[in-house]
Amino acid sequence: MIILIVMITLIAVFLEYRKLIKKGKKRELKISAVILSIGIALSAVRISGMNLPSPFLIIRFVALPISRLVSMMLS
Repeated sequence: MIILIVMITLIAVFLEYRKLIKKGKKRELKISAVILSIGIALSAVRISGMNLPSPFLIIRFVALPISRLVSMMLS
């Protein structure tokens, strides 16, 4: 299954990145490569059967201290 994901990704990379390189959009190419790498890594982890934490936990970890700080500033 992981091989199938890698094959589909390589086809998408070939088609999409070729256009970005021709247009000279290096910034978009870099951002797209990072997002695609994260997606492939998460897919591989998920397929291998490992449990991934909920994105809500990460958002709460970041937002809670900020919320407290803003609350203290406004009180």
